[in-house]
Amino acid sequence: MKRWIKNIVKNNKIIYTLYNKIFSGILNFIGLFVKIDKKQALFVVYGGKRYDDSPRFIYEYIKKQPEYQDIKCIWAFIKPEEFNFLPEDEKVKIDTIKYYKMVLKSKYWITNSSVQRGLNISKKRHVDVLLQHGMAGIKKLGTDIDTQNQSFKLKKQEQFDMIFIEGKREKDILTKAWQVEPQRFYLTGLPRNDELYNINKEKVLEVKQKLGVPLNKKVILYAPTFREFYLDSSFDNIIKSPFDFEKLNQELSNEYVMIVTAHYQVGKLLRNTRKKSIYNKCI
Repeated sequence: MKRWIKNIVKNNKIIYTLYNKIFSGILNFIGLFVKIDKKQALFVVYGGKRYDDSPRFIYEYIKKQPEYQDIKCIWAFIKPEEFNFLPEDEKVKIDTIKYYKMVLKSKYWITNSSVQRGLNISKKRHVDVLLQHGMAGIKKLGTDIDTQNQSFKLKKQEQFDMIFIEGKREKDILTKAWQVEPQRFYLTGLPRNDELYNINKEKVLEVKQKLGVPLNKKVILYAPTFREFYLDSSFDNIIKSPFDFEKLNQELSNEYVMIVTAHYQVGKLLRNTRKKSIYNKCI
């Protein structure tokens, strides 16, 4: 029910506008009485679904460095109880009153999607940092989306203070698609990719064991994204695999395992089409 209501709000222009105006106004008023904690950072990844991507590596770096031990880090999750490796005082349930208190209180917002949850929260005192979770140029974004696909066209693009990306081409595309000033982009690469430079056989074995992949098999990674925001009746992004997975299973499963990691907005749709075949892991 909660997911259904969320999708209705997200995809109906009138309802979204009412939601945005009313709740943005309430939070901005409350924010007048909330003192900013200059030593607190709020982390949100894929709308609270994961402990992952570049924000994770920033968090882990902060935790290791003595000079940052006074920084209070808070992670927001849909299901905080699933992340029991994190301290209880560093977790909050997303889309709750407590969550929005953390939004208002935290000086730094660090995300790969959004912290504001479709609202327009005044952030003159906040630093809103986006670390891109994908690469522009693979699909259309923002104002480049076809006019018939109105459900996900920009309502009012969140104006991040800092956007970390991987290259100039990405900057050129996003400047136009997101209507963002060029100076907000930082061509530094993404923290999540640093780990790839330190890969070795021991690390490969560790990851295989963690995922339950037989050590004697090779791994094929399939990481599809969705295209142009075409939605079905349940508001799932439509994605059709180009593979016959049963045939892949018959031909390759003796030697290979396929790992599927979908875009966070279509992961459920992919898993619903999964059969007992070669792609036996989905992360």
